[in-house]
Amino acid sequence: MPDRVLNFANLPRSAITAKALTICLKCAFDFFLEELHLSSSETYAELQSHTPEAADFSGAATSRPHFHSTAHQTNCPYCHASKRWFAVFRAYQIYAHSAFEPFRASVWAKLERQGIRFALSSSTLSRQEIFFAWLEELKHRVGKQNPDWWQDTVTATISFFHPSREWDEISQSLIRRITVKGALASDWFYADGVLQLSPTLYGKALLVDHLIARALPNENRRRERRLSLPEFLKRLEDTGFFKSSSSASNDDQTNFEQAVAALVAYSPLAVYYAVDRRDYLQRLNSIYKSYTE
Repeated sequence: MPDRVLNFANLPRSAITAKALTICLKCAFDFFLEELHLSSSETYAELQSHTPEAADFSGAATSRPHFHSTAHQTNCPYCHASKRWFAVFRAYQIYAHSAFEPFRASVWAKLERQGIRFALSSSTLSRQEIFFAWLEELKHRVGKQNPDWWQDTVTATISFFHPSREWDEISQSLIRRITVKGALASDWFYADGVLQLSPTLYGKALLVDHLIARALPNENRRRERRLSLPEFLKRLEDTGFFKSSSSASNDDQTNFEQAVAALVAYSPLAVYYAVDRRDYLQRLNSIYKSYTE
């Protein structure tokens, strides 16, 4: 039966990132009981309020008792406890865009009425920090060994900067070619396997890819990603990006910094998080009962 509480129907799927994180309750109980010498009831009270941080879900700072489990994982990687000790948190990350912020706020109001099941929060990151955090995650998906790096970069760029329900309808598998076109009525247009991008959007994708490529050793970059800064800026200028995004300078580094600043300015204003704790609270209650019986 579908969960009617988690109804994101009015929000574009491209703006939502869903992640799961497993916790080993054996590790958690052992820490409070054996290391801190709390009673089982005190431990239960402490764990009832527990919610992992965003860095736990992203993998940037995941540590015991949390881990990212696989479908076939049957034991805790830390204490080797069986799967019956596992509980799962499900996090929904939504980037704030003015086009659908009222819908996002309405969803959050409904989740707030669910009591302790959901932990709701928003980031205190600046637009620049939001952009580079997103870029760091994208880098791991479109790195050196990905044959579809350009298409993945373009589609991720659209989802990050221009999420929409119209974009949700475009299947990545149907995109056979990506082009740039100066006379588009919107940021992108798709027809018959061809995805056309406006010069500004195409420039955004080029910049995103160049920033990722700069983070890779030169020998690990594909030939088309081994552009010097002047070569890259010339390519960016040829798309018409600078006409709408920044003013030209005689200094390449200044032009590059202006282009990145313009890109960051398009980023979402905030990031909202909703962590669904239902499975965790149910498993926690079951485990606590086994300690008190």
